Amino acid sequence: SGSPRNLVFARIPGDEEWTPVGDVAAASGVDVAAAVQLHKRFILEHATRVSPRLALKAKSLECGFAAVGDEPSLLISKGLSPADPSGAGFEGAPDPSARYAAADSNLDAVKKMGLAEDGLKMGGY
Repeated sequence: SGSPRNLVFARIPGDEEWTPVGDVAAASGVDVAAAVQLHKRFILEHATRVSPRLALKAKSLECGFAAVGDEPSLLISKGLSPADPSGAGFEGAPDPSARYAAADSNLDAVKKMGLAEDGLKMGGY
């Protein structure tokens, strides 16, 4: 809700290539690494949906994060406490296997079909 978003990634240990999985938003004063740590399980679970290749090594995946435009950094979770859930959120990238798309995209499609008037609040937007 206005908090800066940081991209999150997953990879198989030993691979150089990171797969984009979604993004994490952290409220002011919340450490991004702590926000990623809070949602690490969801991030890595979602990674197996976004890239079935990662599903083969699901139990050993690595999690990384980066500000937009930066290179991903490996999440070092040893000694890191997760963020308070009220200060961090995760939104997964579109899942091609389930035809999942972000709510904004769905709202735009509804408007294009003429099923919603401009300014009409749908789905909490």
